[in-house]
Amino acid sequence: MATVIHDNVLGPIELEAPLLALVDHPAVQRLRRLEQLGTASLVFPGARHTRLAHSIGAQEIMRRVWRRLKATEPPPGVDLDAEGRLLRAAALLHDLGHYPLSHVVEPIAAWLHEPATDRLDFGLDPCCESDWLQLAAVAASLPAPTSDMHHERLAAEIIRRDPGLQRGIDAYVGRPDAAAEVRALLQGCSSPRYRGQLVSSHFDVDRLDYLLRDAHNAGVRYGGVELEHLIRRMRLGPDGAGNHVVYVETRGQPALEHYLLARRFMYSQVIFHKTVTAFSVLVAAFWVSLAVRDRLPFTSLAGLHQALDDGMFRSFDDHWLWNEAARRADPAGRGMTARIATALVDRKPPLLAWEQRARGTQAQSGLLETFTEHRRAIARDAGVEAADIFLTDQVVTGTSGGNGGLGAGEPPLVGDPGGRLRPITEAPGSALEGVGGQPERLARLFVLRTGDLDVDPTRRRRVRDAFLSGMSLAAPPAAN
Repeated sequence: MATVIHDNVLGPIELEAPLLALVDHPAVQRLRRLEQLGTASLVFPGARHTRLAHSIGAQEIMRRVWRRLKATEPPPGVDLDAEGRLLRAAALLHDLGHYPLSHVVEPIAAWLHEPATDRLDFGLDPCCESDWLQLAAVAASLPAPTSDMHHERLAAEIIRRDPGLQRGIDAYVGRPDAAAEVRALLQGCSSPRYRGQLVSSHFDVDRLDYLLRDAHNAGVRYGGVELEHLIRRMRLGPDGAGNHVVYVETRGQPALEHYLLARRFMYSQVIFHKTVTAFSVLVAAFWVSLAVRDRLPFTSLAGLHQALDDGMFRSFDDHWLWNEAARRADPAGRGMTARIATALVDRKPPLLAWEQRARGTQAQSGLLETFTEHRRAIARDAGVEAADIFLTDQVVTGTSGGNGGLGAGEPPLVGDPGGRLRPITEAPGSALEGVGGQPERLARLFVLRTGDLDVDPTRRRRVRDAFLSGMSLAAPPAAN
């Protein structure tokens, strides 16, 4: 007997009893308290949907996709029903290790975990609070370092340390090694190749769900995807090199291109929205304070593992982070922690002083390094504290959207049965061959507010002028 969930994006979703038992596990229920889009709800008020809704949606899309794929040309000798359950379990559990506010905290947490000798830090010091905002801006602008702090590896660790969750996975899939297979898949170590394509690639069930769900709840149209048409055009078959792979028939190429461009626009217009970015940097800088100054347990890998063992990890959610911010907020406080926490709790975003969008070769500018080197001189010329200004330089790539992650490097394949399989970027007539396939850089300069409505506009203008003057002497940015 199945339980029906009425989803606002995908419609009715049926969860059979063993799968519902996984959904009801405390590690999965924690996702109910994590917002899918992090700080985006501070800009798009309806974007309050959770990682749990997304995870349930991802496994539903996996069910629909696998129903189609197993009717095409699946590998011989595979229990297709058990394989489908394994893939659905992985889709449901892929976000178990997410931090509060989803991807906002993870890059800085992973960065702080790196040995100092391995950091690309541009001379910034996490122990110096005047560097916190720019350090957070650098972390928000670059791909998160691959480390044990990555949410997918943390998800695998959650499964490894929870025998009850392991038993639930094994019982649902119907074989004793299923939990280990799910762990390997979440860490990008699983074969056959099609598993990784479906769970963690540029065209997977995770991205298919979050594009639809994020656009719907944010109230925008950028993420529209022809889901059912894409699924009808998906196939599973041999690639000629001994592997079975997922690809989209040539007739589905326009829908696939639409999906990739929709994802790019969602990053450009929603996920990397200027105010969303500004608040994300504030949260990341606040995390530096919690990790370096307060040394709170959740801010280290050892602390996270201890929390998994003693059950405290279930309280590691958005409520915890917002409560920590509320405790430290003080409108009259002069310390950086109090100022950042107050800006977050009272929703006072930093002021945008300068912005630049660039494509193609201009998208690799070295702007972060140059600004960080001249930041104190720019602040001095503007008559502000260096601690108050920061610059982000985010790159939206041509085929992926954001900064990527574990196993996110393989572009989707296009082809016909018995014909040549090609990456979408190499397919004849692909819309991604031109401008659509080029990276886009979103560079922004921000300054913290003082709260004085008469002073702040002038302060923003002074910062912009000092930035343009100082950077023109070092490495002039492209025209606005």
